Amino acid sequence: MNVTQRIFAIATEKRITLTELAERIGISYGTIASWKRRGTQPPADKINAIAQALDVPVSCLLDNSDNIEMQQTCNADDSNAIIVTDKNERLLIQNYRALHYARQIQVLSSLITEVENKNIK
Repeated sequence: MNVTQRIFAIATEKRITLTELAERIGISYGTIASWKRRGTQPPADKINAIAQALDVPVSCLLDNSDNIEMQQTCNADDSNAIIVTDKNERLLIQNYRALHYARQIQVLSSLITEVENKNIK
């Protein structure tokens, strides 16, 4: 995962929109959307501002591995932090968090119903 991918993954996990992130950094929405669309790296002088806007250490943005310990460190101050031990589990959580709230409720309701049905049998 590169810096740009990590920025948008963290923003998604923290439910920060591109517009909100751009405002927090003090740049235009078009600039940040361009990073995402083109996959280009933000300028070095913006990395600190981005880290502050996402409320993570700069090291979380610059670590180029899928290191689970680093991800836990990056989420340590997050009240919704979950210890993820598997890459697929992390993807599942990221996708769930990216859903609209109403859709999250539908997904949870379906899961609860499924579990309850299994417990009845």
